[in-house]
Amino acid sequence: MNQKKSSILIFDTNIFLKGIDINLFPNKIYTTPDIINEIEVIRYEARNRNIINRIHAAIESRKLIIKSPSEKYVYHAKTIAKNTGDLKALSDQDYSVVALALELMNSFEVELFTNDYSIQNLCHELNISVRSLFINGIERQIIFEIYCPHCQTIHKSEKLNEICEVCGSRFKRRPKKDF
Repeated sequence: MNQKKSSILIFDTNIFLKGIDINLFPNKIYTTPDIINEIEVIRYEARNRNIINRIHAAIESRKLIIKSPSEKYVYHAKTIAKNTGDLKALSDQDYSVVALALELMNSFEVELFTNDYSIQNLCHELNISVRSLFINGIERQIIFEIYCPHCQTIHKSEKLNEICEVCGSRFKRRPKKDF
């Protein structure tokens, strides 16, 4: 008999920073240590004090679970991000929540909450259920290409934000015309 998996949510930094009350969600919520560390950065500590207090209360009540993803899932997320052109558009923190979603999909029904369009794009490619909060999410997945805006040459996704050796322009990304 097929047993239904329980449902969990995974939150990205920008969802916590909206100041939402975690207790309004009936599901367990997961995030990574990288996300918590990003919120607790010293320069934002005073501004984020209420958010940090809510997070710590949710951790104590076991409503919020902090978990690091396995490296193999981080590697898999980065490998797929090369294909979508999102590799350099995402931070280590971004990869941590995507990797955690991949890992937990083996045991749970997972929904990742983020307002980051690059994370949403990668999640669509990985078949991870993704939602935004207070904004519209992406309408469709986009495959990006990295290019030189002056020379119009196409480069590997790892080259995003690097400098063109021919003309000195900084590489950018744009949606591929046909994929």
